[in-house]
Amino acid sequence: ELGEGTTRKWVGLKLEGRLPAREGAEVFSGAEKIGTVTSGGFSPTLGAPIAMAYVASDHSAPGTPLEVE
Repeated sequence: ELGEGTTRKWVGLKLEGRLPAREGAEVFSGAEKIGTVTSGGFSPTLGAPIAMAYVASDHSAPGTPLEVE
């Protein structure tokens, strides 16, 4: 039921390093696959790669550490 929320959420990611995440890359929390990148690129304002991804709702809180393949 929609009143209970959704199983996944669309979130923004700021990535460490210089490599951007690409559409279709898998998102992990530890060894568990919890989502998929929908788009990615480089943010000149942040000076870092960024991405958008659908992830499991229980891993969508701001500041949650995640890994992108």
